Amino acid sequence: SIRRQRQMCIRDRNPFYLREQAFMRLTEIAKNTAHDFVVAGGDFNVSAGEDSRIYRKLGGKDWFISHFVGCHECLGSSYYGRYNSWSFLDAILHLKKAGNLSIQNAQQWKMDAGSIKVVDFETNKRSKVGEPLRFGSKKNEGASDHFPVYVEFYNSAANKSESI
Repeated sequence: SIRRQRQMCIRDRNPFYLREQAFMRLTEIAKNTAHDFVVAGGDFNVSAGEDSRIYRKLGGKDWFISHFVGCHECLGSSYYGRYNSWSFLDAILHLKKAGNLSIQNAQQWKMDAGSIKVVDFETNKRSKVGEPLRFGSKKNEGASDHFPVYVEFYNSAANKSESI
């Protein structure tokens, strides 16, 4: 049917294996940097159903992932109404060990677990479930179909108040 073809076309625009390859490439680039503090953030487009295959399996050994470190009460950064589910399509990743640096030096910088949150506010929500309100130029309301994720970092070798 036409509906089935459209669903397949939408699904094929962003297949899982391409997100998996992109995540592996990001890790490869990050590990080869000369810096001891590597952060990547944004829309990784990882749905709740793929969370364990991307974030946990691929990311867990190399990255600290924002919603695993903190934000345990957060629902997610994006809501998919068809499945009535929240996902962390958006995340902030902190590389556990970069370049030729020792793991101890790389881990001086840490995510402050208590600071991690999904930034949602009433003017950017719609519906009873609180899903993000996509920007609409006609009404000049909303901001995005995803909520941003926020985290603070601190240097554990220094005073914790010196966060960035």
